[in-house]
Amino acid sequence: MTHIKYNGIMNNNRPQFKKKGGNPDSFLYTLIFMLAGLLRKGCQSLHIDNEKIKGLKAPFIVLCNHVSFYDFYYVSELLSDYRPAYVINRLYTRRLILKFISNRIGMIPKKLFAPDMAALSIARMIKAGYPVVIFPEGRLSVDGKNSPIFEDASLLYKRLGVDIVIVQLRGAYFSKPRWRSKFFRSDIYASVREHISKEEIAKISVDEIRERIVQGISHADSENPINTYHQKNRAKGLENILYRCADCGKLYTTRSRGADICCISCGSIHHLNENYLFDDEIKSIPVYYNRIKEMEKRELKNTLLSAQVKVKITSDTKPYVKKERGICTLSKDVFTYRSKSGGFTKKSEEIMALSFYTEKSFKLYHKQCEYAFFPEQNKQQIVRWAVIVDIINENAKIKENM
Repeated sequence: MTHIKYNGIMNNNRPQFKKKGGNPDSFLYTLIFMLAGLLRKGCQSLHIDNEKIKGLKAPFIVLCNHVSFYDFYYVSELLSDYRPAYVINRLYTRRLILKFISNRIGMIPKKLFAPDMAALSIARMIKAGYPVVIFPEGRLSVDGKNSPIFEDASLLYKRLGVDIVIVQLRGAYFSKPRWRSKFFRSDIYASVREHISKEEIAKISVDEIRERIVQGISHADSENPINTYHQKNRAKGLENILYRCADCGKLYTTRSRGADICCISCGSIHHLNENYLFDDEIKSIPVYYNRIKEMEKRELKNTLLSAQVKVKITSDTKPYVKKERGICTLSKDVFTYRSKSGGFTKKSEEIMALSFYTEKSFKLYHKQCEYAFFPEQNKQQIVRWAVIVDIINENAKIKENM
């Protein structure tokens, strides 16, 4: 049974909003979160600490680290005395049923890593008196540590003129990381890390707001682990994130075997213990992942990725999905896509980031369309495309600040 432990006193200060569709006070909103609770039943013990926002009146902005698909549910339990609106990946509002549901319950669709009008929707929801929950990293954590905040909205938060509540989730990453298909039962902690009043926000700079957000959501589940996992297949799927051997550097030679990540080239074996830590000098998944990134950084000048892909093109302006085949390439300078119907070219540093699903696809927006690229061979390469784009953007920011 799901256990919810409250380390603060819930308040009763939620405004009495109008009971109508199109906002979080709709009956469908209640139904959706009841269903989420049923799906999570037995999957975790959820511990809540909301002491810092006792007595807080809506509206306000909630910012939270993003480590699992069910983060929205954990935050909803933290804010159980409120009915917040959530900024969600626009992908989840595309199909007719999902679009109907999201519209009825006041979800705010946002294109990942592409400009859109979501800021206006956030402002309207705040004006209507609702809290708004945002996961500023955009995409789920790859290794249990925070992803960069690719789309900085600190100026928007300052202009909204409401309180900011910074929430931290701990223990959720290893319950179901994006590279594993099954849930492992976990203790999960949802706590208010910081509450910044609107009066203080008016006095501090945008840079300070940004820094406090980054620090507030900063967390790594591999540091001071709070769960133990006895399952024998702990490493299953991990090779899709750790796609390169940390020892010999060979690409796509890693394999998962039970609780081990192995290299079929050099024969190295790294064992994950029951705390999801390696029993050797690499220590953790983030350390292994960072070794891969450092190798990619050193080799970036000569890197050229190329893949034959199946492509699904979804238009923002037309009600159809186009499917085709083509070839993608990526260097430190240029991303190209070519198919029989044409294609496009973008400067690599113009791509803010790539969203992706391990073993499936990576995605980006071009003009008014989302392009989902499904490599026809070697699914291990998907994360590498995202890593290279991240490194290109890191280098571009370093040059800007020089």
